[in-house]
Amino acid sequence: MSNSYLSQRLDHLRDSQNPDGGWSYQKAPGAGKQSWLEPTVYAALALHGEPAADRAWALLKGWQNREGWWPASPNVKVQGWGTALCITLAQVRGESGDAVKKAVTWLTSSAGVDASWFRRATQKISAASDGPQDLRGWSWTPGTASSVEPSAHALVALKKAALVSPSPALTLRIQQGEEQLLDVQAEDSGWNYGSTSIVNGVLHGVVDVAPNSFPDTTGLALLALQGNTKLPAQLERAQQLFASTSSSRGRAWLSIALRIHGISVPAVPPADVLPNDLSLLALEALAGAEGNYAFFQTQGATVPAAKNLGAKV
Repeated sequence: MSNSYLSQRLDHLRDSQNPDGGWSYQKAPGAGKQSWLEPTVYAALALHGEPAADRAWALLKGWQNREGWWPASPNVKVQGWGTALCITLAQVRGESGDAVKKAVTWLTSSAGVDASWFRRATQKISAASDGPQDLRGWSWTPGTASSVEPSAHALVALKKAALVSPSPALTLRIQQGEEQLLDVQAEDSGWNYGSTSIVNGVLHGVVDVAPNSFPDTTGLALLALQGNTKLPAQLERAQQLFASTSSSRGRAWLSIALRIHGISVPAVPPADVLPNDLSLLALEALAGAEGNYAFFQTQGATVPAAKNLGAKV
């Protein structure tokens, strides 16, 4: 991706920042745009090192619940998967202190409902009982089943936190999450949504999911499994998906994952019109060869200095 490709996206993000320091999902004229956690975190990572990113973090800090978790927005009083994104952003910024530690503790202890006693008991009496007995992923919201995307974000966040402050509890939780992700691979060595459900007391397998993988979830799962040396088939599948998908979000996550795994990514011809979805716009900026994709790295290597272009101070 050319510098002009990146600079266009960064300029659009700067121009789209809300007065409170956050970003909405879509740029809209006039006042009244609500800031949401997901686009705010991605934009803050893309613009890392700029005053705009500092304002975003100042806003997000005020949203954190006393128990450590973050909601999707200040008007949504529900424990959310976005807590993982805020932990990742905090680690990138070098933030520490009780608030970040509390968030890590909360994320370490949370899990999807398929990690309940019912699943473990069912596994023990099933024909597949020789497999892992404690698969613990993460869900979108409390009381729901584990899914690939929130599990992947949680693993990236906890692995980054473990680089700063390792502990046996973090090591165990990361291992459980990795095993759960590997357990829900699609038949073609990639990943789809990988969720399970419990209905009327009965554990069901993967639901509403095709046997084939999806670009975005495959990219995210590979980010979460950094450090695993037994992923040749999965990385090959990711490259196939990148070459065939028309999904801009899928290409962005696959680009980030493949670059971090040391695999070059072909340049994608830029679209004539920038996406109106600001979370996607920020991901595209992060995914570029000159973008801050390495902020999702979890293996302890030094992250390159931010290469943002044309910053407005």
